[in-house]
Amino acid sequence: MRGGKPAIGPVFPRRRPEAHGLAYAASRPMDGGLGICDAGRMRSCSILVLAVLALLPRATQAAEPWQLWADDGNGMVPGYNPRIAISGERELFYSYYTPQDDGIGEVYRVSLDDPARQFTLMPGFPLPTPPPEASYANASALAVNARGEPVVGIAVNAGFTVTDPMLFTWDAEASDWIAAEIVPADEICTRLIRQVALAPNGDVWATCQWSGAYRSTDDGRTFEHVDVTAAVVASEPSYVPTRANGASDLGALFGLVIGPDGSIYVGTESGGVVYSDDEGATFRPLDQDPTNLMSTMARATNSGNIAGVGLTLDGKVIVQGAAGQGAYPPPGPIGVYVFDIAAQTTDVAVGLPDYVFNGLTVGQIVTLPSGRIYMHSTHDTVDTMTGRPTFGGIVSSDDALTWEVDNAGIDEAFMIPTMGTWYDGNGHGQSHPFATDGDDIYVATSTGKIFVRYGEPGGGTDTGTETGTGEGSDSGPGPDTSGGALTSGSSQTEDGGGASSSGRDDAGQAEGGSGCGCRSREPRGHSAWAVLAVWLAWHRRRRRAA
Repeated sequence: MRGGKPAIGPVFPRRRPEAHGLAYAASRPMDGGLGICDAGRMRSCSILVLAVLALLPRATQAAEPWQLWADDGNGMVPGYNPRIAISGERELFYSYYTPQDDGIGEVYRVSLDDPARQFTLMPGFPLPTPPPEASYANASALAVNARGEPVVGIAVNAGFTVTDPMLFTWDAEASDWIAAEIVPADEICTRLIRQVALAPNGDVWATCQWSGAYRSTDDGRTFEHVDVTAAVVASEPSYVPTRANGASDLGALFGLVIGPDGSIYVGTESGGVVYSDDEGATFRPLDQDPTNLMSTMARATNSGNIAGVGLTLDGKVIVQGAAGQGAYPPPGPIGVYVFDIAAQTTDVAVGLPDYVFNGLTVGQIVTLPSGRIYMHSTHDTVDTMTGRPTFGGIVSSDDALTWEVDNAGIDEAFMIPTMGTWYDGNGHGQSHPFATDGDDIYVATSTGKIFVRYGEPGGGTDTGTETGTGEGSDSGPGPDTSGGALTSGSSQTEDGGGASSSGRDDAGQAEGGSGCGCRSREPRGHSAWAVLAVWLAWHRRRRRAA
């Protein structure tokens, strides 16, 4: 929290669009390119646009606009799928998934109390060597431990090559990174660490694709493998084959959130959501009647590719994933559900287009002490071929059931003339961009910027937890990485299909699930990463020239 300090504006003013050196939206017409606005009809056009906006669903009106907090003037660098984490000592750590071409991992740090907000590059750490056809990946997950030191999850970035090393922890006393020891040594994650989160008792948890989880009781120096599938089967032997797709295990563990009471919730590839209320000693399904095909909690079992897991302030579980292959229940309109474990009831969320969410779309769900809930749609806010406004960016809710677009103050879309397409830094590849400090929430964009929305001065403390990419949950003792917010562990998420089949396809350099023929996304004219790669190459040449 900000200790009662008044909210302040950005130290560095936002750059003009043309300062990017690209054909940005400076010439974008106010009608989004529909051709109805010109100099002779500007007054009538303004009235028309306002009338149209009045008919649209509530958008960007949830709270005060986002404010630019840091950019390249503060030493920020752009990167695809950024993630941030905030320690109890009010240090913000920043990293990203790609690009990384020299095999040395990068994490940046800055104090929230630094008036200049100047980022410093920390010493690097060695990344695992990817297969010949793949490039290096940087950080796939980022959190802090109880000492306020960053813990980084690593990805091998392609295939099923063993990710070794797979977790690095910063040792503040030695001013260097420690490659965490894995116990037993042969239980090394393949592909990547999906999420990292801090528990109230100081344990650090990490989830893997593929497979299982890891728990550290010594601030991330050593991680012990936890076979979550075996733990669930021990409590409910009939849980496999799974109802989502008939798999013999839970598959990849994509989602992770730890509540203020220490309960651990895991979103899985093939087995819905499972949890532990005894600090990981046992795990069980959310559905207390998982063999009943008509159970009121059937969707908690018959779902897969779940990376988005969060909690409301009163302990209900928010889940975003893909419908499994079972006949019941019918999929909800946007694939977001709220489960009440005590009452064994399911509520279905509404308010967004029905094409938005599929498996592995959301990687982080954040609940502030005020009760406001945030997640990122990982959809662009403009059509990438025309630049016209479309649904995308950040969404928020007061009850986890009715959601609305919430991008006011953030406009990171620009055109790349050499490709004839648009890129949105607040769009695709933003699965885990949030970090919180009390009721203040920060969001990173892939264009190398951080925006902030300030809450009430002296906002809530230690009343919540976090789920998803960027930071770990940490209510209770130790540093408040979530700042009292509820948010999922740090996660890396890409496009995925429905609940994955037990056969695991190689998804290339992205790390999405293998899919099961469930509802999938529309094809893109250019992949977001291909577009960003062009812009990043230009941006880095400009920095070197300077």
